Formats: sequence, structure tokens, C-alpha cells
Amino acid sequence: MKINSIEWWDDYFLNHWENEGGSFQTAFFARIIISHLPLEVIEFLNGKNIKFLDFGCALGQALHVFHRTFEHLNLFGYDFSKLQ
Repeated sequence: MKINSIEWWDDYFLNHWENEGGSFQTAFFARIIISHLPLEVIEFLNGKNIKFLDFGCALGQALHVFHRTFEHLNLFGYDFSKLQ
């Protein structure tokens, strides 16, 4: 099984994600990203009718963080793993 293949990620989400702290790490890095956004980007994201796609969203923990910070965002997540 190749690393970063669909099969690898399916196995990782199913058997390792929570035990390895995947949810915590994803939310942690989302908070770091938000804390480093320029003011202009924050103002843009606080606008209405903005669509936001998290491509490779895993189980969506970053989307939860972005929603708490930018409640008007239309959030979408996509991941090729069928298990998320």
C-alpha cells in the first residue's frame, strides 16, 4: 500500500486517526492559520456569501474551527477517502 494513496488514508482514518491525535492536530493547525491571517483576509472572510472549500479536509475538524471564527462562511469539505 502506497503512502498517501486512497487505501493508505482509508486505513489511517479507520485505524489510526484518533489514536494519533489527527482531530486535535487538524484543529490546532487551523487555529494557527487563522491567527496569522492578514486583516484584509479576515475582513473578506467575515463578508457574506463567501464560499470556503477545505480540500483534503480529513474528518472536518478545521471546518469546525473556521465556522466558529467566521460564522457567515459557506463551508464545504472534500476528501477522497470514503471513510471520512
